[in-house]
Amino acid sequence: MQQSEFKSYLFSEAEGKSKKMATEYLINMVAYPDKGSEFDRNLPNAVKYALRVPGLRKIASRFVFPKMLESGIDSMIIENHKGIAAHCAFEVKPDETVHVFSYGVQPRYQNASLATRVNEDMIHTMADKGYSWFKIGDGGHESNMPIKAKILSQNPNYHNQDSTWIRTPARR
Repeated sequence: MQQSEFKSYLFSEAEGKSKKMATEYLINMVAYPDKGSEFDRNLPNAVKYALRVPGLRKIASRFVFPKMLESGIDSMIIENHKGIAAHCAFEVKPDETVHVFSYGVQPRYQNASLATRVNEDMIHTMADKGYSWFKIGDGGHESNMPIKAKILSQNPNYHNQDSTWIRTPARR
């Protein structure tokens, strides 16, 4: 599987077929978050359940996603001709730091380095928008460490701040 068969984009900038696929994918991620995750704990049950009911799903998504984008939450999406392959959900905080709170790769694309790529593409894109501080996870997941190490090794001008932070030169 070649990396070139995939394209990445921010959900907030998606259009057409990509916007429709990403919306459906993210609806499922919000409706069925990883049990016990920080996102699951902080997301109101009413939102999760509304997105699970077919009749309410479309109506609720019209309100949920604009509200999330307005509050600084966005996602980097990776897709190919078969659909969405990976995502990296993040929040831009008031202090202009970027916090990744969820990322995932569809099972058929495991071991294709997409977890690293989706995080790296998000960092590159947001650095181009002027952000330079990125928090990859909260330090509680060891799976973040190899991803962070690979991103740092492939980008010599990125700096390791501690177990969770990467600092980049802002390119705005």
